[in-house]
Amino acid sequence: MQMTDLNVIAFPGGFNWPLWVGQKIGCFETEGLNVVVHATRDSRSQMSGLQSGDYQIAFTGFDNVLAYASDAGERAPLDPVALMGIDNGLLYLVGQSRFGEVSELRGQRIAVDALSTGYAFVLFALLEAAGLSTSDVQLESIGGVAQRFEALIAGSQEASLLVTPFDLMAQTHGLKIFERALNQLGAYQGVVAAATRAWLADNRDTVVRFIAAFRRALDWMLDRANRTEALEVLRDNLPALPEAILIETADRLSGTDEGFFPMARLDRAGMETALQLRLKFAPRNLGPVDQYFDENPWIEADRRIKGDIH
Repeated sequence: MQMTDLNVIAFPGGFNWPLWVGQKIGCFETEGLNVVVHATRDSRSQMSGLQSGDYQIAFTGFDNVLAYASDAGERAPLDPVALMGIDNGLLYLVGQSRFGEVSELRGQRIAVDALSTGYAFVLFALLEAAGLSTSDVQLESIGGVAQRFEALIAGSQEASLLVTPFDLMAQTHGLKIFERALNQLGAYQGVVAAATRAWLADNRDTVVRFIAAFRRALDWMLDRANRTEALEVLRDNLPALPEAILIETADRLSGTDEGFFPMARLDRAGMETALQLRLKFAPRNLGPVDQYFDENPWIEADRRIKGDIH
């Protein structure tokens, strides 16, 4: 079988677990794919790499798809489309422990990836629920979750949104979790697998095979019979994570409350929430949510899985 190279760019974190599993147990290889996972520092460089063709698939927040599809991103516009749903974001507002609640962050420095992309609007919603507007705090764009975590530890920022396992790691450094985003938002589409429409048009079969392979890896990973081996994959890829946090991360990611979407299917209600947040905090001409995702490759991959076609 001739192998197809596929470069995937993603933020660092436990939500890459199914990708690592797929590489480890040969799910991608079975579909004729040589998948290489690259880490990104921030959404701007991630989307720039997608646009240039250096990477073919990005694991990114659905709001980034909205931002760059609507020319609201912090780089040149492109035509990304969401193809597969990974999770609901696993987002937590974390800050210095000297603050008792979110409302006490008035006037403080709060780190974001980018001011108009990423999960900035989720942060704005959490601040608003606590009676704060964006003008009440000092928003600073410093990069992806790893950079924001480091800034919190260093004390150069007072708060930021973190994703699992960074929120758990933050607690071990004496930081405080103020709020879980889902408590305020309800349904929310966090990470998605996205590609440009132009690349998708020329590589549809590759995308279908990638989704099918990812689904098989996810199914294997979520099967309790494979728990020991799956944990080993997570451990190998997050070697600096203390064992207790690694186990808690695994439990959260594989749980039914806020973990991976079991079939990696996009959450329409969650995508609508992301769209409404963008319309609220950065009003501009956006179309209906259907314009920003294409579920047909997922449907084709689902048929492929059920028919066990390779």
